[in-house]
Amino acid sequence: MEYKKPPPTYEAQAKLLLMRGLVADEAILIERLKSVDYYRLSGYLYTFRMIDDNGNHLDSYYPDTCFDTVWQRYNFDRQLRLIILD
Repeated sequence: MEYKKPPPTYEAQAKLLLMRGLVADEAILIERLKSVDYYRLSGYLYTFRMIDDNGNHLDSYYPDTCFDTVWQRYNFDRQLRLIILD
């Protein structure tokens, strides 16, 4: 299967997250996206997505959603998995 749509760059992924309301330093965010991956981090961002009146998740984050909090949760989960799997 040939994919015609190129994958988004790390810069484009960072801009998307910032546009959705994530509070972060863009340079640090890009470095973290390079080391982890947008889709792995999106699982940790899910709980910060705004919900409309019908219970549907929107494509924006609650005000003051800080990337540092998301990164801390990711690292805690990573360390916990390493301890448990060891």
